[in-house]
Amino acid sequence: MIEVACGVMYNKQNKILMGKRPSNKFYKGYWEFPGGQLEKNETIEECLKREWIEELNLKIEIEQEVYSYFYDSKYFCRFFKGKIVDEENLKMIEHEEIQFLDKQDIYKLKIFEGDSVVLDKL
Repeated sequence: MIEVACGVMYNKQNKILMGKRPSNKFYKGYWEFPGGQLEKNETIEECLKREWIEELNLKIEIEQEVYSYFYDSKYFCRFFKGKIVDEENLKMIEHEEIQFLDKQDIYKLKIFEGDSVVLDKL
């Protein structure tokens, strides 16, 4: 099992950052709450903060875990809600596209099965 941290992070306008997976990655074209795989000797919160710096050049403040579920029988996805600290430093490093969206607009995107439940919990 691979543990994954995902960040449902809000900017100052109270919109959620979503990233579109690039065409050279698995699940291309899917929109995701950015995050990544837990590495040895780090907490799940440290993992999420590291991934946001690596993928988006952004610092985040984690408030709470909102939901978790198993995806594709090998990923244990844990979702955390919080705030983006330095939105002005945003760089698109991993994603094909990035958008800041209201919750109701995210339901209309091509998202992972289970991510709509995450939205319901917000």
